[in-house]
Amino acid sequence: GSAADIIKVAMITIHSVVGDGIEKSKSSVEFAERFHMLKGRCRILLQVHDELILEADPSVMNEAGMLLKLSMESAASLVVPLIVKLKCGRTWGSLEALLPG
Repeated sequence: GSAADIIKVAMITIHSVVGDGIEKSKSSVEFAERFHMLKGRCRILLQVHDELILEADPSVMNEAGMLLKLSMESAASLVVPLIVKLKCGRTWGSLEALLPG
């Protein structure tokens, strides 16, 4: 229910930022301006339950991680904060924590 709605909102926001020719919602305009360097260098690869897997050029890894974190954490207004953990790697077995800076 709620988790599916939250992940859907985050996916729409991310897609509107990294996709070409996508109409932007009011909430994604700010992200699109801030993360303009991701266009053509990042894409949503897979969604598994409450996880999103992005494929990104290594040169924009931190920016892609920050877009993912911010779009997921701001997808819903709740009393409790949504905490997003980021990992990166070439394979699922080699994932390591990503701390965008």
